[in-house]
Amino acid sequence: MKFNLKNSTPKPSILALFSFFILSLAFTACTKDPIIPIGTNPPVELEKKILDFYIPFKNIVINEEKRQIINYETKDFNDYKNLTPDIEVSNGVTISPASGVTVDATKPVTYTLTATDGSKATYALIICNVEWEYDEVRSGGASTTRLAFLDEPWTAVSHNGVLTLHFGWDDESSIDIYLKIPISSALVSQFPVGNYTPANVPAGKAGATFVYRENGIVKTFASPLSGNLTITQYDAAKSTISGSFAQIKYSGIGTETQGNTYLSGTFENLPLEIK
Repeated sequence: MKFNLKNSTPKPSILALFSFFILSLAFTACTKDPIIPIGTNPPVELEKKILDFYIPFKNIVINEEKRQIINYETKDFNDYKNLTPDIEVSNGVTISPASGVTVDATKPVTYTLTATDGSKATYALIICNVEWEYDEVRSGGASTTRLAFLDEPWTAVSHNGVLTLHFGWDDESSIDIYLKIPISSALVSQFPVGNYTPANVPAGKAGATFVYRENGIVKTFASPLSGNLTITQYDAAKSTISGSFAQIKYSGIGTETQGNTYLSGTFENLPLEIK
């Protein structure tokens, strides 16, 4: 039997196989991803938050979820053209207008935060005029006391068709008024207030609860609440509402015989949260 040597492939030697293996390792090593030196990674987007917004003698709340700076004012405050805040922001972030710059809040004011990577976030400044007061007539009408509460955080939440207005600190005396009607339909009309919970407020009416605390102890009432609530404005674009409540009457807190107390209040540009 003869072999055609020209068309046959010789078997590789052990030395040739070893040489090929070494060359393959060298080529693989050269094609690996290069090692990135420490400190050359792309910058991480920085947190862009207003940590503090301070104006002397002002009650200011930052709503981080809605990116709002809410300045609660009394209804007689009118110096909106000269607000000069001291602002603290996240580390490495700049803000415009800058801290210490006077702004005119009679016009829309927006604060823009810029991180080192160029990303931005904005906050809107909202002036919310709020005020409430009460007249206290002691038993027999012997004395009348009139006090104003100006520093409480006021909130408005619309949830499942019930608008809830909350006035006061959660750990102190406060009042909640519930309105079961679409906000756009509630404008200008007066709604009677009675002792209700959000679940049982009749359609087209308003309910209320008043929580009175003395030294941390909650006291109850001997008679139902009464009075009225009016929604005067609803700004869907800004998500704010305005209105008033008047002659919300309660009496007989606990075992005290202090007679009747009448609550009245106004709110303008109150930020509304819709759930």
